[in-house]
Amino acid sequence: MRTKIALLGLSTALLGAGISRAPYLQDVREDRAAILWTTTGTDGVGSVRCASPAGTIVSANSSVTAFPPEVTAMAAVFYQHQAALSQLTPGTDYACRVVLDGVATGPELRLRTASSGPFRFLVFGDSGDGAPAQAGLAQEMLAENANLVLHTGDLAYQNGTFQQYEDYYFRVYASLMRRVPFFPVPGNHDYETGQVAAFRAGHSLPAGGVPPAGRGLYYSFDWSNVHFVALDTNISLINALAGTGRMLDWLESDLSRNRLPWTIVFFHHTAFPTNHHLGDPACGLVRLHVVPILERHGVQLVLAGHEHNYQRTKTHNGDFRDDAVGAVYLTTGGGGATLHPILPNPLLVVAASESHYLRIDVSGLQMKVQAVRPDGSLIDSFSLTASPLAASGAVHDAAAFGTTVASGGLISIFGWNLASGEELAPALPYPTRLGGVQVDYGNPHLPLLYVSRTQINAQLSFGPAFAQTLRVITPAGEVSVPLQWRETAPAVFLVTAQSAQLPAITHLNGSLVSFQSPAKPGEWLSLYLTGLGDVDGPINAGNPAPSSPLLNAKAKVRVVIDQAEAAVSFAGLAPGFAGLYQVNFQVPAAAAPSPALRVVAGSAASTPVTLLVLAGPAQ
Repeated sequence: MRTKIALLGLSTALLGAGISRAPYLQDVREDRAAILWTTTGTDGVGSVRCASPAGTIVSANSSVTAFPPEVTAMAAVFYQHQAALSQLTPGTDYACRVVLDGVATGPELRLRTASSGPFRFLVFGDSGDGAPAQAGLAQEMLAENANLVLHTGDLAYQNGTFQQYEDYYFRVYASLMRRVPFFPVPGNHDYETGQVAAFRAGHSLPAGGVPPAGRGLYYSFDWSNVHFVALDTNISLINALAGTGRMLDWLESDLSRNRLPWTIVFFHHTAFPTNHHLGDPACGLVRLHVVPILERHGVQLVLAGHEHNYQRTKTHNGDFRDDAVGAVYLTTGGGGATLHPILPNPLLVVAASESHYLRIDVSGLQMKVQAVRPDGSLIDSFSLTASPLAASGAVHDAAAFGTTVASGGLISIFGWNLASGEELAPALPYPTRLGGVQVDYGNPHLPLLYVSRTQINAQLSFGPAFAQTLRVITPAGEVSVPLQWRETAPAVFLVTAQSAQLPAITHLNGSLVSFQSPAKPGEWLSLYLTGLGDVDGPINAGNPAPSSPLLNAKAKVRVVIDQAEAAVSFAGLAPGFAGLYQVNFQVPAAAAPSPALRVVAGSAASTPVTLLVLAGPAQ
C-alpha cells in the first residue's frame, strides 16, 4: 500500500473555505490562460482576478461543471470551476487569486504568459502511484524556473480514477501547478476508468483546429519558437487507423502548417520499446503509422513514456544512424512509478532504469536536454540544433534518386531543418528563393521547385560543372552539400498508378503505359526522365523548354529494351517543362512481354525499369 503524498499539497485552511482542489494553471499562451479549481458541498459563484506589475487588472468569471458520485465514485459531488482569461500581455507575470462567493480565497497563483525568446520546460511521465521517488522529483521540479511542463501519460496509477487523480496528481503537484501550466497526454492507465474521464475532467487543453471528438485528447500549441504536438496513442490512434477518427489526418495538416524552427511531439507509447513493452501492439502502431509522418515533416525531438526508465536513441530517419540527421526519441517514463529494467540495445545512446524528469532549455536554434535525478544530478545531457543539416550523400537525381547528377537535371537534396515548412513553386519560371531558402551553385542561385524541412527539389544550371558542392542557405543558417556531377546521368521518373510504381512512359495520346493499357510491339511511346545533360540551344534553368525549336540533348541517347535497341526520334527537353527530358522511341517489333528498359546517354545508363508490353502487333 502506497502512502498518500501530502508534502507538496495544501492544507484545508490554506485552500480556503469550499475549495477542495487548489487552483491551478492550464492552457497558458501569449494572450490567454485558464485557471481551474474544484469545490465540494456547493458550486458557489467563482471568478479570478489577476494583476500585472504595471497594475493592469484582468478578470474572468468561472463556468462550473458538476461531477456526482455515480460518475466519480467519490464521497460527494465536486464542482469543476474554469475561468478563461483573455487579453493578457505576452511575457508578463500576473498575480492571480480566486474569488468564491465574493471572498478572495485559496493560494495566490503566479501566471507567466508565453513570449518569444529563451525558455525552459520540464517533461516527465508514468508518475503517479505515491512512491517516495515521485515526491522527490516533485520537490526538485519545484525549484526549477520552468515555463511549462509536459506529461507523457499515466498520470495516476493504477486505474486513473478520480480519487487517484486527487491523491497522486493534483495534490502532489499543487505547488508546481499554480506556477506553471501542465500539458499532458493520456496513457493507457488513464483510460482504465470511464475512458479517460478523470483526465478530461481535470484539464483544459488547446482545442484550436482539433476535430470535436479529439478535443482534450490531442492538440498542438506554440511557445516561443517551438511547435508542440500532443498525440493520444490510445483510442484516438486506433480510431484513426480504423477510419473512424481523424487524428492522423489532423497531424499531417498540423505539421504541414507549422513554420517554427523547432517541432517537438509527445505521446505515451514509445515507438521503440527495448524490454518491458517489446511486442506491445500499441507501440507497434506508433512505430508503423506515426513515426513516418513525424520524420517526413522533420520533427526533431519525440518524447514518450510507457517504459518506466530513461532511454535516448540514436538519430532516426527511416533507420537508426550515428550522424546528426534525424529525430531523437526519448523515453521519459521514470516520473515516480515502479521502474522497468533495460536490456542492452544498439539503438540506444544512453539508458538508465532510474527515476527522473527532463529539463529542456531552448535558446534560438539551440536546445539543451538534461535528464535529472531526484537529487538533482544528471543521467544524461546533450544538445540539438535547428540549423540546417545535410544527410550523408545528400544530393540525388529527383527521379530514381541515384547519387550522380548532370547539368540541367532535376535534383533532390535531403537533410534536416532545410526549410521552415513545405512550399511549392507557384509557377514557371521557377523562383530562386522559396520559403526563405536559396541554393547557391553560382549566380544566379538554382531554381527551386519545392522545399520542406527534409527535402529540397531544384534544377541544376546548364553547362559544365564548376564546383563540387552546393550551399543551402536558410534563415536558420547554411550548410554545404557535396555534389557528384557527371556530363550525363539518365534517370527515369516513376509515377504511382494502380497501387504500383510505374515508369513515366506514355502513349502518344498522353495516357500512361500501365497494366490496363500496356504498350504494343511497334508502338511509338514517350518516356520522361532527367539527367540527359546539356542541350543544343540556349536556355536558362528554371524556364520552360520551347516547342519550337525543340532543344535536343547533345549526348547520343539510346533506348535499350532487353538486348534490342529501339528507334529514337527525339531526345531532349520536354516542351513546356523545366528540367524534364523526353525521349520518343519505338517498341521493337519482337519485344517480349514486360522487358527491361534502359536509357543510355553518352557513357552513362539509367537504372533498368520494366516496360509493360503485351505480345501482338501494333494497332
